[in-house]
Amino acid sequence: MKKALFLLIWFFANQSKAQLKVEELTNDSLVKVFISQQTGHDVKKIYLPSMFDLKEKKQIPNKSKFDSVKTETRITEDFNNDGRLDLVVSYVESMIMNKYYFDFKIVVFVSNSTGGYDVKDIWQRYEHLLGRIIKGDSESRYFVIARQSTDFGKEVLRFDTLYYYQGEFINMVPICNKSFESVQYYTTSNWIAASSRYSYFTVFGNGTFRREDFDMGNKRIYQCQLKKEVFDSLSNLICAVNLWELNDRYEIENVHDAGTSHLVINYKGAVKKIDDYGHWGNFGLGALYVMIRRLSKDLDWILVEENTKKNEKQINKPKKMPGEN
Repeated sequence: MKKALFLLIWFFANQSKAQLKVEELTNDSLVKVFISQQTGHDVKKIYLPSMFDLKEKKQIPNKSKFDSVKTETRITEDFNNDGRLDLVVSYVESMIMNKYYFDFKIVVFVSNSTGGYDVKDIWQRYEHLLGRIIKGDSESRYFVIARQSTDFGKEVLRFDTLYYYQGEFINMVPICNKSFESVQYYTTSNWIAASSRYSYFTVFGNGTFRREDFDMGNKRIYQCQLKKEVFDSLSNLICAVNLWELNDRYEIENVHDAGTSHLVINYKGAVKKIDDYGHWGNFGLGALYVMIRRLSKDLDWILVEENTKKNEKQINKPKKMPGEN
């Protein structure tokens, strides 16, 4: 009897440690355990509020714009076409004084080749906004995000249709019909202290990648040649994002003191500039910024030019006149 009881306790103890799979998530409790396992967050602080819960806490109006669309707390789909289900879930990580939900999240857990899941936090620029999920077409493997904002005191819903591309979720756009000779990326900050050190990144149509570092008036230029598979991946993402069809300016709602991402695209004499205040004009732009920053850290850069204040002083230093010490 004691042995049987011991085995039973051992079984349930190990069951609680077992990594859940999306296919096993049959109720909200299991979903919260799964989120906790994948993110490391306390399961007791994970909430899956319904529209009724949000209305009860007066975080959305009783007659909300959300009432006009069918939204979900979670959906499952095989986005990367590997035969396993992935999970998109809208949840909250904290509550203020047990009265208000705070820190909204929309996360996608995508199955990977190791048997685990890659965690894609697609709400990282919208934590202050309420977002809900709308199930898309299973055949096309996309979903829609409805995000709430306020314009002049009125509730407004904005929508993003997202699909999985090269490991990221980006906005669905028409196929691009315009290439590029160069794409330059840089950021600017509202803070004076951050304006003395910055970098420009430029990818050229021949696969050359250039980095210009500016630091207190000093300038260093680095360069490298991208491998074909890396350049193809980057240029395909640029095409999928369809830069030529995007707005010239984006501003994230209700966010202040954020910096701006800038893109300058050149092709056959045509120039397009995109100014993205808040660094997240849309999900495709966000994925492009992430890829450029990742490449900037991983590549083997070669210093091709250096122009420092020290060098300028040496170059401009006048020669001594005859008889001078």
